[in-house]
Amino acid sequence: MNVSNGKGLWQSTMCARPIAPAFVGVGGESPASAMNTALASYNQYVRQMQDYLACLSREARADAEAANAVISASAQRQMQAGQAEMARVKNQLFGPGKP
Repeated sequence: MNVSNGKGLWQSTMCARPIAPAFVGVGGESPASAMNTALASYNQYVRQMQDYLACLSREARADAEAANAVISASAQRQMQAGQAEMARVKNQLFGPGKP
């Protein structure tokens, strides 16, 4: 994922977009066998595209969950470090165990 100035771009690394079939010269005047072949090709493409869209959804959800976990863990570490720093400075000022 790339983020810059509040704008980002996520791109799949696991899902392969299917290649759409090209229907050149197929239309209402085509023989039934050509139309049947074209329709079978289209139906296969639709199934592949549905699988691709489902793959994108799964991958995006998993990436979002992983990114959230990384952000939460990093924020927690930084907060703990800040609290430790405050305690260290307080100990320098008042000595250990003082309010």
